[in-house]
This record gives sequence, C-alpha cells and structure tokens, in this order.
Amino acid sequence: MILILVAIRLMNRLLNPAPPLPQGMPAWQRFAAYASHVVLYVLRFALPLVGWGMLSAARYPIVLYGSLQLPPILPHDAALYAVLRTTHTVLAFLLFATFLPTSRRR
Repeated sequence: MILILVAIRLMNRLLNPAPPLPQGMPAWQRFAAYASHVVLYVLRFALPLVGWGMLSAARYPIVLYGSLQLPPILPHDAALYAVLRTTHTVLAFLLFATFLPTSRRR
C-alpha cells in the first residue's frame, strides 16, 4: 500500500512541481535540498520493494486485506532473506536520518 501511495505522490509531484527555491540561497543548499528530495523518493520506493522481496524470500504471505495477498517476487531462500532483512534495516535508518532534524549548539 505504501508503494502505491508513493507512486501517487511522485505522479502528483511531476504534475505539480514544487515552487522555486529562494534566489539568494547558496548553491550548496540548493544541491542539498534537491539531493535530499531525490534520496527520500528513492528510499520510499526501495523500502517497500525490499520488504516485499524479504518477505517473499522468507515465504511469508503479504496480506493486503482479507484473502487478498501480494504474490511473491523472489524465490524462497533463507540466505537471501537474511541479506534483505539487513538491507531493509539499513535503508530504514537512512530514511530516518534523511529527515531527522539537526540541532546546533551555540
């Protein structure tokens, strides 16, 4: 479901671009703003796909609602499941770190 919502969000962003950044913004801040948006979209697509693959490799059913299930996208493989589980965890932490506020000490 998250994958569908992210796809809808991306389509909305493509049809309705964000307003331009302020003219006086330094180049490095413009780059950081653009890069963080790209990273957020990549992670928001990657996490559900890796999770789906992880559960498929573990042979766990992915129930959407009632008897409606997603089909497996990867073969059953315990080693693959272990790699994807670690990958999913690392990507989740990266997603969290992408929008974590930073604090400055003065």
